[in-house]
Amino acid sequence: MAEKMIMACGFENFIDMTRLSQLKSDLEKKGIILNRLVREDYEKKLKRVVEEISKKAETKAGSKVETKAESKAEALWAEGAGLKTPAAKGTESTVIKKPMGHLFVLVGLSDFEQEICLASMRNCGFTSDDLKAVYTAVNAHWNFYKLYENLCTEHKKIQHK
Repeated sequence: MAEKMIMACGFENFIDMTRLSQLKSDLEKKGIILNRLVREDYEKKLKRVVEEISKKAETKAGSKVETKAESKAEALWAEGAGLKTPAAKGTESTVIKKPMGHLFVLVGLSDFEQEICLASMRNCGFTSDDLKAVYTAVNAHWNFYKLYENLCTEHKKIQHK
């Protein structure tokens, strides 16, 4: 199993980034890594992203794990406009138009650690509207868009009860 981590998607504006930085700092004290993903990762299957992050962590043993998002965040994110995907030679870049709300995916955490993470999220201003999922064998082969859509459907059903 991968190391203890949370993958975060859909964080694009300054206020979100401020709260996310606060959460990251809080979780690091508890031994849990927070990885902010960029939209180009959303089409990948969860399992692949978990493996990529774990592999980076192994090669950087003892040092801070840095994701693409941390190293290129300011360059890649435009306020609500989407990302430009790399263009093939002779073609224009295309804009990914699928927006995504906040989504946290908890990986490799015990029930107790999940409760600690949820409390930290609440303390940093995240609410029940910020979707959360646990990485499982079922959703490991989904991409982040499919997971997000399923969570939105479940969230609406719960709200209408």
